[in-house]
Amino acid sequence: MPPFARTLLEAVIGLVALALAWLIAAWLVAVNGHPMFLPSPLVVIPKAIELCATEAFRQHVWVSVATFGQGFVPAVLVGIALGAAVSLSNGLRWLLGPLVVVLAAAPVIAFAPVLILWLGVGMESKALLVFLMVAFPVANTVALVQRSHRHPPPPLGPPQTIADQIDAALSAPPAPGPNAIEEEPEPTLLERAHAMPLAIMAGLRLGVILGLVAVIASEMISSRSGLGAFIVMSFSTFDSAAMLAAIVVLALPTIVLVTILQAIEEQVAA
Repeated sequence: MPPFARTLLEAVIGLVALALAWLIAAWLVAVNGHPMFLPSPLVVIPKAIELCATEAFRQHVWVSVATFGQGFVPAVLVGIALGAAVSLSNGLRWLLGPLVVVLAAAPVIAFAPVLILWLGVGMESKALLVFLMVAFPVANTVALVQRSHRHPPPPLGPPQTIADQIDAALSAPPAPGPNAIEEEPEPTLLERAHAMPLAIMAGLRLGVILGLVAVIASEMISSRSGLGAFIVMSFSTFDSAAMLAAIVVLALPTIVLVTILQAIEEQVAA
């Protein structure tokens, strides 16, 4: 089975298994007399369809999508360009690489209240948070994938004559001693350039997840619109069905998109 189809099949099986586990857990919670704590997917899915039919909920979805797009698109462009530059140039690696490594590892989500304090509760602060959450991890991922990618050497057939065998044995480098440390050479520029599609897919996959985390977290902190704000409002009214329905509306497209990106990545790497 091709890697692309195998990855999609694994995702479908995982979704079915998750839905069955959710159904069983909801039934056990209902048996114990607390059905509102975990509504069944048989309740949540129709609720999600009902919400999607309303203009107010679609407005929440649009706000989240617009915020995500404003921060994600420039972040991915900057991240891919920065990661490729750091990987392909040793000078830029030492000039910008330390900054990329540090900011990719930093808990940028903790700066959400600071950005909101500086820029206000509008879309600008949330889009900037998405940019910071996505750009540097994407750059770091692109650089790592390119630096670690190398093609396997082409298979070499045995020498055709005895003279060729003797020449090959005499020209072979001496075997390293038992305590010798063999250093693996860096990938060539050609190998790094060949790894660019794989690096882009890996960066996009990571960026989608981190960008959506930034959007929802910032909307939960200070917003009256967006899916994050809708989840908080549903929580404040103890409407667990609506809260889970919004999570389903958020999660399903994300799972589909990230799975497709992973399938493409695995197909390219095969």
